[in-house]
Amino acid sequence: HFISKLQIWWDDLKGLFTGRSRALKRMERLQSRLDKAEKKASLFGKELEKYKANEIFDALEFLGDPFPLLHQLDPDEQNLPLRVCVADMAAEYCRYYPMETYCQLLGKCSSQNLVPKYCRPEKCPFESSRNESHYQESLKKNTSSFSSNKEDVSMIRGCKVVSTCMQKSVIEEYKKLLTK
Repeated sequence: HFISKLQIWWDDLKGLFTGRSRALKRMERLQSRLDKAEKKASLFGKELEKYKANEIFDALEFLGDPFPLLHQLDPDEQNLPLRVCVADMAAEYCRYYPMETYCQLLGKCSSQNLVPKYCRPEKCPFESSRNESHYQESLKKNTSSFSSNKEDVSMIRGCKVVSTCMQKSVIEEYKKLLTK
């Protein structure tokens, strides 16, 4: 027992000069465990936030695909509120699905108010929810709020989000904001 205490004392003394004391090693291990726990908590928080957003997105009513209209129109001051609204709503959706192809373009498109033609595709460009089986099941149960074509891409979450821009009241609010 005396020898082990002597060994501990010697390690502590040596650690003072080398910077590698037992207490420091233990603190490093604890810090590593704390860092891992914080990373797990952050990931859990992001997943929870995405889950809550999906609940909201799924509860939205599909009001029509704004992209065919945007694709047909030449960008001008008259349709600026619709373009800004679609860019804003798409950005909100892209917070949770950043790997969507359209989301990769959105930053550049938003800064240009969806003026370039590639920013205004012929139909809603969002696809990430298409392969989620639980989402497909909910679509089968709730098709009455969607267009009659069940294959239509507008049934996807992102398309429901941007469809909120098809409400006259929403566009009126954007007009007010843009004239200030």
